[in-house]
Formats: sequence, C-alpha cells, structure tokens
Amino acid sequence: MRNMILFLILACFTAASAQEASPYKAEVDMPVLNHIRESYYHAVEYPESVDILIKYLKDNYSEKIDKYNPIILSYYGCLIGLKGKYESNVYSKVKLVNKGIEIIDSAAAMFPECFEIRFLRFSFFHFLPDFFNVKDARKNDLEFLVKSLAKKDYSFVPKGIQSDMVKFIVSTDRLSDDSEMKLLRSAQ
Repeated sequence: MRNMILFLILACFTAASAQEASPYKAEVDMPVLNHIRESYYHAVEYPESVDILIKYLKDNYSEKIDKYNPIILSYYGCLIGLKGKYESNVYSKVKLVNKGIEIIDSAAAMFPECFEIRFLRFSFFHFLPDFFNVKDARKNDLEFLVKSLAKKDYSFVPKGIQSDMVKFIVSTDRLSDDSEMKLLRSAQ
C-alpha cells in the first residue's frame, strides 16, 4: 500500500512537471504571439483581416500546418472557422467550419493543458450549433477554463487577456451560478 501511495505521488509530480515544462510555450516567440493574438481578435470583427492573418502565419511559419506549434495551430484553426463564418456559400461554409474544428481539435490534443488553446476552442465552439457535434468538447473546455483561470497564472497569458477571457466566458451564459461566481472571484 505504501509503495502504491508513493507511486501515485510520484506520478502526480511527474505529470505536473511535464505540464510546466512543456516545450510548446518555450518554442513561441512572445512578440509574434502577441501580434497574432491582437490580429486574431481584430479578425473576429473584421472579415477582411482573416486572410491577412492566415497569410502572415503561412509566411512566418510554413504552408504545412502540421509543422505549427499547437498554440499557433489553434489560432490558424479558428481563422479557418472564421472564414467559414463569413462564407456565403453554405457548402463552403460547412466545409471550412469542419476544417477549423479538425485543426483546433488537433491543437488541443497536442497540448491539452494549455488554457489559451482551450479558450480559443471554447470561444469558437460557443457559436456553433450542435449540428457540428462540439457540445462535449465545449463543456469540457469550459470546466477546464474555470479551473485554470482560478489559478491566476499570468506567466504565459497576461492578466488583461485572462480578464477578457473571463468576461467572454461569463457572457456566454454557459456557466452554473457556482462556476460563474468562482470565475468572477478569480478575475479580481
């Protein structure tokens, strides 16, 4: 029994250390990521900005998205989804949204403990109807985000961005009253 407890403690420590030592955060050039963040939030409001940011990603990273860092890949996936949002042809719209879902799901699978990726996926999936079969991922991301944002770790995602995340999450009306209170307390 003692060996089992020691094993569990060691396993938890190893898992926590692996999350903290993830190479993905270290691989990201923060000024570039901040530019992408800012440009992405602009693209959400201005359709003409979507293609500009996609071109920027391809020019600065690669035409081959399988080479992208998961954080960058998550922004790329959301941009493809945004192209779908702005597309007038229904077939093309659905195709682009499904491609965006596929891309951001792959980014989340590569780096599941990154709450920035999980927030991007949640915010993308929030606007999608259940037709796209994203309900479970959206719910899981929301639970993960409430826990992660409560930690108040501003080492990678600045406090101002996290505050905006909290405001968005609360505005979705997808939280229970308890979770909303927990999240609002964490934002203070």
